[in-house]
Amino acid sequence: MEHPIFRNVCNKKWATDLRNKLREFLEQNIPKNASPQIFHWYANFKKKVGLHREEGNELARVDHTSPEAAELKEKILVLQKHYVALEGREQYAKSTLIES
Repeated sequence: MEHPIFRNVCNKKWATDLRNKLREFLEQNIPKNASPQIFHWYANFKKKVGLHREEGNELARVDHTSPEAAELKEKILVLQKHYVALEGREQYAKSTLIES
């Protein structure tokens, strides 16, 4: 704090200004509403389960009760739980990063 070269850097105003500039930069450059890839996968899954597909000339409903569909639903539920936990950690990490 006494050295003439570092005197301007080692004061509270400089540190506060730097923290504010960093916070502003991070808030502007960290996407707030970017949806993770799992949501796109889930949306595609819902479309495939809910839509009709063409088989020959007749339309057939996709089987909701097939073992594959049940397995996919179970995997999606597990992934959603993991996502919620990770989302909480991400929010904590962002706020901690911005504050530090």
